Amino acid sequence: MTIRIKGDLGTEKEIFDILVQVARCDPLLTTGRYYADWKVNYAGSKPAAAAAAMLHDLCNNDWSIVIFGYPSDANCPDGTPIISIGGGTAVGRDIELYFDAYDAFYQGYIVDGAQGGTISIPPPVLMVHELSHVYHTVHTMAGKTQMDEEIQAIVVENAFRGQVGLPARKSDSHWGAPGVPSRPSPPFPYCIAPYQGWNCGCHIATAAIGAPSARSIVEFQRAVKEFETWTVGETPLLRPLLDAYQLFGPLVAADVRADPVLRADMLRDVVRPAHQLLRVVRVCLDTPPEDPRVAAEIAHAVTTYRV
Repeated sequence: MTIRIKGDLGTEKEIFDILVQVARCDPLLTTGRYYADWKVNYAGSKPAAAAAAMLHDLCNNDWSIVIFGYPSDANCPDGTPIISIGGGTAVGRDIELYFDAYDAFYQGYIVDGAQGGTISIPPPVLMVHELSHVYHTVHTMAGKTQMDEEIQAIVVENAFRGQVGLPARKSDSHWGAPGVPSRPSPPFPYCIAPYQGWNCGCHIATAAIGAPSARSIVEFQRAVKEFETWTVGETPLLRPLLDAYQLFGPLVAADVRADPVLRADMLRDVVRPAHQLLRVVRVCLDTPPEDPRVAAEIAHAVTTYRV
């Protein structure tokens, strides 16, 4: 077997894009349907860079490795909130890698820095850390303690940090949490893949999320059908806006698909808040204003997307 990305969570696009950054946009890293999931293929000889070489090895071995990309508000199979760990692994019939696909609601995670204070751990760096756990489960860690495994994963993580110009993590601290780093550091240097991939022929929201069957996309589509006939008097309220979106949406979507930084910005600043606003609108329309669910939904939206 090889690496598969779980295909029923609506996050396969985000997870593959993170793997692309681990491989530093090597065009030999590809993906394709494997029943309900997505199989990750890494062709060619083993790359020179350590993180990419590790990913290449995991894509070309006999183990069955499954990556579960969870939304930030989801729980792992054992009930642990994914946002409390960022990522984790478990070994059963498959080696399972659990990962927060939305980076703590796009707030980001922090860890202890080697020079003191806290530093960020961007999604590709966290993925390298978790892939290291998988790699050493496959190859070398039999009989080692949990702390041995964490120290080895941080060694691999710090090698990748050095490759991409990020500050090192404290070598003996496994602590991490959502938050803002106390020590400024350069942003992760996202590369641009030299191939389009995932060309969905779609509009902005689907291009940003990468999964046309994702729950939020289905809800957007339903809302368009329900709300497109709204009028004020005899004047259409939303029809001109929807017509403009139909005209310009595919043009913007092409840029969103091609630029991972723009895609992350669009998800954080446009698509996710719009989905949350849609939820609030639905509650307000379907519920009497004095019902406590209205205030609770608004409070949830504010808490989730507060900067």
